[in-house]
Amino acid sequence: MHLLALNAQIKKGALFVGGDLQLYSSNTTSTDSNPYTSKNKGIFFSPSIGWVVKENVVAGVSLLLSFNNNEQQNAFHQSKGNRIGG
Repeated sequence: MHLLALNAQIKKGALFVGGDLQLYSSNTTSTDSNPYTSKNKGIFFSPSIGWVVKENVVAGVSLLLSFNNNEQQNAFHQSKGNRIGG
């Protein structure tokens, strides 16, 4: 049996900086009676910053930025698109 105990304190007045970064890509091809292809790729970035207003209490902001590109095609239809935003 293993036991691990951690105790972290965030002191008042400290600056908190963090965020999230995600990258993705996918390619799909179907070869059944209705052939279909799909290509998707994108990036998500979410930086955050805050100030410790009271021990273990952070007030701050987080921003979400995303960039996506997709292409889809079957025997009857073709679609391409881009998305920029949060």
